[in-house]
Amino acid sequence: MTMADAVKMRWSRSNGSSVSPQPLFFYHVPRTGGISLFTALKWSFIMTHRAATGFTCRDGEPLVMRYDHLNFHRRHYQDHYSVVATHLPFGFHERFRQQFRFATVLREPVARIVSDYAYECMRNDHRPDAGAFAAWFEREDTINRATKQLSGHRRFQDPVDVGQWRAAAAVLEEHFAFYTTVSDVDALTEALLGEYRIANVLMARLNASTPGLALDPTPFRARILELNSEDVGLYDHVARSPRLPVPGTGELHPWTIVIRQLDDTDKARVQVLVYPTATVLPRWQAGDFKEGVDALFVEAIPSCRRGKCMIQL
Repeated sequence: MTMADAVKMRWSRSNGSSVSPQPLFFYHVPRTGGISLFTALKWSFIMTHRAATGFTCRDGEPLVMRYDHLNFHRRHYQDHYSVVATHLPFGFHERFRQQFRFATVLREPVARIVSDYAYECMRNDHRPDAGAFAAWFEREDTINRATKQLSGHRRFQDPVDVGQWRAAAAVLEEHFAFYTTVSDVDALTEALLGEYRIANVLMARLNASTPGLALDPTPFRARILELNSEDVGLYDHVARSPRLPVPGTGELHPWTIVIRQLDDTDKARVQVLVYPTATVLPRWQAGDFKEGVDALFVEAIPSCRRGKCMIQL
């Protein structure tokens, strides 16, 4: 297990506000840690609700969904969501009949493109190849992906104008409650857990590329930066002045959600447990989970009836 994949606790501490925050709409730029953020929020919302109802009723569960295509039935947009995430361009939220606050995360363009290619190789069971990579990152739909998505560019297959990153930056500054870079994903996750008063989350990073699939980008770096100059401008802008929620300083949430990714080919398929924080915290502090959380999935669960606290998707 690498440091990047190490199990981490995302703490949920209330910020003391009596005002319930608006639901979150997460514009997810690919390969920026968004699956980990979304999954943490999703299962913390759902399992916090189930814990509060004694694991006996799922009525009124929070709706937390991803929408990456436009071909959903109109009724989906009429529901009331706690969190929505999408790879689609800014403006997609207008289809929904509720108000949101918006968030996004950016990654240094070369690192994001290398990770995106490695991920595509992993999902298609291909070995990385320098020639194939060179052809892949020249495709228009891989170029300036963040700028296209966050400026509301209609088609990722179409190029953007010179200076388009400034339009994307203006969208962020005018409309987004939060934006930052991958180095702050865990901090953003923790602050959101606290604001929504939902459980702590214990998990490793999800949906990571298989080790060994990443290519050395050094021979291609200059060309990638040239092609993605708009994303470079946008990333530098966000890195200089991120917008993050104020972290909570109150008591830890009494429940902790434990998530592990299944070792299969499906995208971020997970198992989920709920534990009392008082049970998990001493073991976390003792370093029991440095090699993973598998032990928690084979132990008895003292705080709820067996089988009611674990789900598999």
